[in-house]
Amino acid sequence: MRTRIITVTATLAACLVAVTGCSSKAAQTQPSSGDKVIDSAKYIALYQKTIAHFPEPMPNGITFPSDPPAMQGQIGIGNAAGMAYFYWNCSWEDVYLNGTDQTLKAKALTQMKKFPNTSWGSKYYDDSSGIWVDVVKKASLGDLSELQQFYDSDCSYYRQVNHK
Repeated sequence: MRTRIITVTATLAACLVAVTGCSSKAAQTQPSSGDKVIDSAKYIALYQKTIAHFPEPMPNGITFPSDPPAMQGQIGIGNAAGMAYFYWNCSWEDVYLNGTDQTLKAKALTQMKKFPNTSWGSKYYDDSSGIWVDVVKKASLGDLSELQQFYDSDCSYYRQVNHK
């Protein structure tokens, strides 16, 4: 199980810095002249456009930061929206892991289930092995250990912004 978490975490990290998107095939390839890469200014602009029209609800009191975490060099075009979607998902993970209101926790679970099927996830996030689905299912049954590991490894920017 630990190996699977490490593999998923490594894949997610590669997705966020890969210049070609988040499929495992894309993460293994080097950029070519036909790949969609952007510079830091375009990355920030695309992130801001994404959060301005974000289609999913945020937990009460949580808002997107105006700028994404800094990235340099060749940045994959999917990374701008990816940062917004990870921030959104992390906010719901936080609610689920740290909240006490059972109705709100149920809403958080519903939101987390959406992650791989969001407009960004459908294009850039490969969960064909069902790892995220399994993590959310275990959390719904009371085993929060894997969800906590995802939160600890993937949500550092969210926690930094929200001082958690």
